[in-house]
Amino acid sequence: MKRLIFPLFYFLAIAIPFILTSFNVFSGGMAFWYDPARDMLSAWNNLSKLTLIGSTSGIPGIFYGPYWVWWLSFTEIFSKDPRFVLFLSTALPYLIVFPFVLYKASKLFDKVTSFLLWLLFSFTFQGYMTALWNPNLAPLLFLCVIYFLVNSYQYKGKKKYIKIFIAGILTGLAFNIHISFTSGFLIGTLVFLIFNPDNFPFNKKAKNIFKTLLSFISGFVIVFWPFVIFEFRHGFEQSKVFLNAISKQGDVVGIHGLSKPEIIMSFFQSFAKLLSVSQDVGATIFIFSVIVLTVLYLRKKINFSHLQVQLIFLLSGIVICVMGIYLSAKNPIWGYHFTGMEVVFLLFLGILISKIPPLKIILFIWVVILAYLQISGAVSGMFLSPLRIDTLIAKEYVVSQILTDAKNKPYTVFAYNTAIYMYDYSYLFRWMGKKDFSYDPGGIKNEGSVYLILPQNKKSVLDDFVHYKTPNDLYKTTKTWTIPNGTVILKRNPIQVRKI
Repeated sequence: MKRLIFPLFYFLAIAIPFILTSFNVFSGGMAFWYDPARDMLSAWNNLSKLTLIGSTSGIPGIFYGPYWVWWLSFTEIFSKDPRFVLFLSTALPYLIVFPFVLYKASKLFDKVTSFLLWLLFSFTFQGYMTALWNPNLAPLLFLCVIYFLVNSYQYKGKKKYIKIFIAGILTGLAFNIHISFTSGFLIGTLVFLIFNPDNFPFNKKAKNIFKTLLSFISGFVIVFWPFVIFEFRHGFEQSKVFLNAISKQGDVVGIHGLSKPEIIMSFFQSFAKLLSVSQDVGATIFIFSVIVLTVLYLRKKINFSHLQVQLIFLLSGIVICVMGIYLSAKNPIWGYHFTGMEVVFLLFLGILISKIPPLKIILFIWVVILAYLQISGAVSGMFLSPLRIDTLIAKEYVVSQILTDAKNKPYTVFAYNTAIYMYDYSYLFRWMGKKDFSYDPGGIKNEGSVYLILPQNKKSVLDDFVHYKTPNDLYKTTKTWTIPNGTVILKRNPIQVRKI
């Protein structure tokens, strides 16, 4: 019977997240807004002209690296459909690499625990797999970095340094797509490599420490060749901004983010989200678990393997360094800056379960409940109109209505957006209508019929937008559509002036 039960469990652990994620992606329910549309446009343009930078970061004048845009460009070779781009660039890497890495970590936890951790993560953080945003891919990279670093301490010599070199490359890639969390993650990793328990006594291990740091830093630095080329071509402007930010201790943005107490609670919120419980319950469970593990260890009721000690030391260093930076930073800290912390908690949970076996049964029951809720939610979603919320499919419907009405006649489109730019509709018209509208409304000249896309907003604001783009003395409304989610499409045609 066991020969059948465990293979069936492993199969379901892969199949259920794959089916649920694929359904959520290909149903068109993804949010297609400013950031993903901007990045997809950049990726499309990158196919004809290589870019060396990505989107803007939280510090004005400093850009993310180009790797996210390059990765999207690769997927857009196969299809420009945002669904396929999302599936190939984000969902599929998670569905394949994440459970595989946990499975390979068999010397840290048993295989059943590894797959339970994967199911827990896939059910509670499925948003990372079904939303197109560069920080969402970072947790996958963090998991891989932690695996390579901890796993490297099984080996000596060349094999060890190759794994650490790969960890450096992956950390560099993570830094290029998610600067905030990776900054603390990087420092925590360096602390781990320098002050690792295996490095004592220092005077006898200095050569090994040097080789370890050289391997990691070489991998990290090599990723930044696009940055170096870009800086060389543009007078090292980003470097100047970066040095200025350091001189001011990060105080370069004149807005306020989370307060110190909110930062601490956001830390616990990551653990609470992982367990799908409230913030207070999550904080209580985490603190209690740390105390229990510590007491059991001090009373010699449990012991940790060499690799588990390495993992605990690494996770602790990451937490201390990330929180140290966030609590001392003068620049604003936002909720998304904690993207990646859930991987730390996930691996901590794995250690906890491996030392207290009854918790595995509790986690299994909880995962079954989450699976039921996920499946029932997906089934219920099949009967809801996708046009009632602001999703990709709703915006595609808006575009298709305009394309059907305009036919082959000249037309212009403006979409109201509080952020001014209309990356989303610029991409969709370029893909669906072969019409290359600028994402900047200021760069578009009226031609033929003018279609105005008006989301739900204050009527006075929308009226001002309509009158600004199509003055009443020059245009008149000839047709109106209302989409179930509240979006209104106005067709405004030029007023024909009769000659006397």
